[in-house]
Amino acid sequence: MEKGAQGEPKCIDKTRVFDLPGTTLEHVYPRSASAAERKADLEEVKQSLGNLTILGTGENDKLANKSFGIASGS
Repeated sequence: MEKGAQGEPKCIDKTRVFDLPGTTLEHVYPRSASAAERKADLEEVKQSLGNLTILGTGENDKLANKSFGIASGS
């Protein structure tokens, strides 16, 4: 906003700081889904990079082992 709050804001510094010791790497679709939640198409990709997410330890504790649909409110 160096120009007196005129025009569109532009992000100059796109760096991010991550507290890696305060994070956990978690599966979105669980490694050991219950029989009721098991999806054949997701079983094939559950160990892929696309099934992983980074969560803060508080978020991970809050979500526990809930399925993605329940955790996301869908």
